[in-house]
Amino acid sequence: MGFEYQELSQRVEYEESIEEHKFIIIACEGESTEPQYFNHIKENMETKINIKMEILNRDKAHQGSSSPTQVTQTLQSLTHERLQEIKEKNLSLDSFDIYWIVIDRETQESKIRNLEKALEICKEEEYNVALTNPNFEFWLLLHLENIEQYNYEDLAKNRKPSKKAKRFIEKELSQRLEGGYGKKKGGFNVNIMTIENIKRAIEQEGLFANSVEEIKYSLGSNVGRLVEEILVLE
Repeated sequence: MGFEYQELSQRVEYEESIEEHKFIIIACEGESTEPQYFNHIKENMETKINIKMEILNRDKAHQGSSSPTQVTQTLQSLTHERLQEIKEKNLSLDSFDIYWIVIDRETQESKIRNLEKALEICKEEEYNVALTNPNFEFWLLLHLENIEQYNYEDLAKNRKPSKKAKRFIEKELSQRLEGGYGKKKGGFNVNIMTIENIKRAIEQEGLFANSVEEIKYSLGSNVGRLVEEILVLE
């Protein structure tokens, strides 16, 4: 396929001493897969710093409808709640929280316009953005061996051959993961989330677009930045 490794986006470095009340707060667009992924990290894996993660899969006020702007608005609400908590507990604002939204690029024109609006809000609020094109399932597929076996266009277009069929990437996950894969059928087998596989995903992520601006128009992901920010990877 002729992929070449790209240098990954700028890494986040930490001082050794960070106060325990510091949060990483993640707002997710997905209903099951993304919360399942980050909850497993939260509950079962060793992290770099003493943090607490809040996993928000969608704003309760918008049940049945999910979009990047709604996820961003959820994060704004949570930001205001945290600032109030910091004020009430007389905590130092120097121990700032780290805010991320995890969203998909997708292809519908309405989604693209919504994504642009969400990114504008994130820039104003200084939120971090973990973006995948076409969707988070692509990040999961990167955990598996040899992403170069696939045709670039098959991954990028992620077509659905028929109304009832799975899209290309979801079909590949269903075939390659033990127990299959389904957004509404328990998600995926978390055994895929070994340190070895996560490192592979981060490495293979470097074959594709890595910055948010690049990912908006090309197959890619920068979820590895968020995962590296959380985990102990040696």
